[in-house]
Amino acid sequence: MIYIIITILAILLTFYMRIRLLRKRRRNELTGKLTRRSKDREINFETARSNAEKISPEQSRKILSWSFDELREKLQNGEVSCTDVLRSYQRAALASSEQTNCVCMFIEDAIEIARKLDEQAATPGYKKPLLFGMPVSIKENIRVRNMCSTMGYVQELGAPSRKNAVVVEQLLHHGAVPFVHTNVPQSLVSYGCTNPVYGTTTNPYNPERVPGGSSGGEAALIATGGSLLGIGTDVGGSVRIPSTFCGIAGFKPSSIRFSHTFTTSSVPGRQLVNSNEGPMAKSITTCIEYLKIAWSDLFLYNIDPFVPPVTWQDKMFNSEKKLRIGFYTHDGFITPTPANQRAVLEAKKILEDLGHTLVPFRLPQPEKMFRLFAGGVSADGGKYLSNKLKQDIVLPECSVHPVMLLPISIQRIIARFVSYPRLRTLLTSLPDNCEDLRDVYGKIEGYRSDFVSEMMLHNLDALLCPAMAVYPMKQGMPNRLFAGCCYTAIFNLLDFAAGVVPFTKVNEADEEELESYPEIDPWDKLIKSDSKDCIGLPVGVQIAVPPYREELGLRLLKDIELRRANK
Repeated sequence: MIYIIITILAILLTFYMRIRLLRKRRRNELTGKLTRRSKDREINFETARSNAEKISPEQSRKILSWSFDELREKLQNGEVSCTDVLRSYQRAALASSEQTNCVCMFIEDAIEIARKLDEQAATPGYKKPLLFGMPVSIKENIRVRNMCSTMGYVQELGAPSRKNAVVVEQLLHHGAVPFVHTNVPQSLVSYGCTNPVYGTTTNPYNPERVPGGSSGGEAALIATGGSLLGIGTDVGGSVRIPSTFCGIAGFKPSSIRFSHTFTTSSVPGRQLVNSNEGPMAKSITTCIEYLKIAWSDLFLYNIDPFVPPVTWQDKMFNSEKKLRIGFYTHDGFITPTPANQRAVLEAKKILEDLGHTLVPFRLPQPEKMFRLFAGGVSADGGKYLSNKLKQDIVLPECSVHPVMLLPISIQRIIARFVSYPRLRTLLTSLPDNCEDLRDVYGKIEGYRSDFVSEMMLHNLDALLCPAMAVYPMKQGMPNRLFAGCCYTAIFNLLDFAAGVVPFTKVNEADEEELESYPEIDPWDKLIKSDSKDCIGLPVGVQIAVPPYREELGLRLLKDIELRRANK
């Protein structure tokens, strides 16, 4: 008997030591990849710096002072070369990254692309494309040939993309120069912006706070003047949250108006709750100009037949028809901080002054909405993400709550003993098998139908609501408040188009009003404590519209932005 026990213990010890050895080897392998990437990044930045220094600081400042439209015009007229524009924005991006750590890597092919464009421009009869020579920054998970799209995973280093994502091919088709890859949170499923590969990106207004995510590097780069136009992706607010956190504009079209081919997804194979590419810029006007060009022809349809042949709808954008717009300051799930509610009411007044009718709108079944979003966005109950993280280096800021790593059956048991309804909602939202997932998808389709019916009942053309529940959170906090994205996630669940514009800043009155913020459960307490000392941080507002009505939403966002700027 003793011999059997000793044998079993020896087997268990051998198994344990084997696991430890494999983990140590894996850790050493990942550490080696990180070391190599750090060295490569230093060389990459130095190459960009050397190229940037080929133009004088004075000329660079002049180029950087031009707006998007001014730069386009001067490039079209041949008043400035593509290479000088690229050098200027490399210089600016280096400065932005020094401030916020927003740049992952400079796209090395950009130098050759700009040079070839200058050569073509010198050819008699050459017709310059619409974005000729315009530098565009790209979120790191959007694949660019010869660049790694890691999504913040160390394990993904060393496998550069063989070809461009379709959205990058479209930029090249129109003559743009993709010049930099920008930072993201590990896995993309966060509105923070930290990963073990490139580190932490900080908010331009306060380095102790996040820039938002997952397109956080894009937002920080644009806000600090390192790029005029960036392309992000959005599956739960990843364009809109960083835009509002950094005081810029961002727009997420409905998923069917862009191609997603060769863009890396946080959860491959996910259906219904889809990610989509979208523009980010200091002004919604720049986003509009980009989308006019992107949808000016059938390039996307011709290269990806799954994209419908729908071009820019100028009649819808320029219509002067007065609209019925639903609005809400509270979705019934999470109470927004005071400035986020104030922004909606002030934007409502602007739209009413323009002759639109604003109608109070009550979000149908908000807890059900977020349960379906969490279930749909995870697709497999979080197994894919959990397995990826287990095979990687995970920083404390990127870790999830230990309970969420437990088997779903255990999470559901724990949920029975949780007294807070919203926490219970999250713990019971993830699908555990194919039958669960089919049920989630069926309910998403039903929720979409009910939501649209509610809008039609009130004859609504669009919705106005908070851009976010919270202000830019302190570093490490977003993963403790996943549900904070509920104000943006709803429109991914519905596959509506949605955008944000910078609107106001947190003021002293907002800070005082925060004292009466409800403290029902740990989420409320976290929001209240994290939202203190936020005076001066930017706050946006959000407009959402059904699919194929992007131009209508952009029209409203532009009206709000222009009226706000003139006040």
